Amino acid sequence: RLRDKLIDGLPRRSVMAATQDWVPRESWVDQWSCAICLLPFPYDCAMLSAIVSCPPLTTVPRDVPSDFCSACGPICFDYIYSSEFLGENFLPSGGIEMVDYTFDNSGNWYIAGEEEATHQHKVWRIPYTLDKTEEIFAADALSIDVYSSYGSTYVFAIVDNEVRMYGTPGNRRSPLEGDFVIIQKADDNHEWRGLVFDTSAKFLYVTDRKMNQVYRFDPTSPGYPRKMVAGNSDGRPADDATHLDHPEGVKFANGELYILQGSSEGGHIVRWTPYEAERTFVYDFLVNGRLGFDVADVTEDFIYYRTSDNSVYKHCVNSPCNDPVIIVGGCGAGHDRNQIVNAGSGALEMDYSGKLLVWDFDGERFVHWANRDMLCPEIH
Repeated sequence: RLRDKLIDGLPRRSVMAATQDWVPRESWVDQWSCAICLLPFPYDCAMLSAIVSCPPLTTVPRDVPSDFCSACGPICFDYIYSSEFLGENFLPSGGIEMVDYTFDNSGNWYIAGEEEATHQHKVWRIPYTLDKTEEIFAADALSIDVYSSYGSTYVFAIVDNEVRMYGTPGNRRSPLEGDFVIIQKADDNHEWRGLVFDTSAKFLYVTDRKMNQVYRFDPTSPGYPRKMVAGNSDGRPADDATHLDHPEGVKFANGELYILQGSSEGGHIVRWTPYEAERTFVYDFLVNGRLGFDVADVTEDFIYYRTSDNSVYKHCVNSPCNDPVIIVGGCGAGHDRNQIVNAGSGALEMDYSGKLLVWDFDGERFVHWANRDMLCPEIH
């Protein structure tokens, strides 16, 4: 009855998502609020999300059918990036413990992690030719992103609770190779956890787990001015419309922030327009790893996220409780052609060509699966 009152007067439009091949369906808690989004009624789940919310975020996608995995079919990887296939100069010798990785607009790779042979934390660059790995700097970086301008490339990194900008080999403008500048000094009032750079507006967004906020820095202006753009000024952790709850990873796409909050073993994503007092959406799925998702301008209609210990899913960005599509793994944790392992930070990243490159934890390889079609409800 309450549901009928909420539905009354809302615009009618089908929200049934059509997908290619098999689509896994989530196991939902039986609550009227999210049942609205799933029943075949011609109502818009995205609009309803402003009024109702999905059930407690404790659900996981159901298992993939056994015959689907045995057939391999659409979820086997297309290509492996490893030293075995690309030569001994791809990735550091002896392997790495992955923390984070990203790509610049020229196709070069940047990787942060621990070198297993030396147990030193470093950041490396692999050129687009994939024929060598060069160390940029030695530091324990929690999160990284890159920025290229006028022939120079800079790596943003959270190191020792500082937000830094490092120079790279070949830079003609400061900071040069081997140098860095401090954008935000460390102090006991903040705990910086994740960052992302907006290449269009040239702003850097950084999550603060301790103050439950997201800040915007301007790395191109003197003093690197800082402004709070998401969360509540009271700094209180809460999973409600006006607060953030211990934010971790962050992505920026099409003018929106996507913030992973809560437990790193099973957090969920909220969408927040910078400077608004309230979040736009809270998404129903759980994410494995504090950096285990990606949203990119090149595929702005979708969120990609790690879940369970062996799979990556694709989800409509404008519909908080639609059926996802499995696009990576889902056939048990391992290193066969239809498997991956999710662990650690869960770092997940798409390059500028729209290729989702997935690190296979303990597999010492990146893998690429072909993307799968997914139709999302139109938002007017």
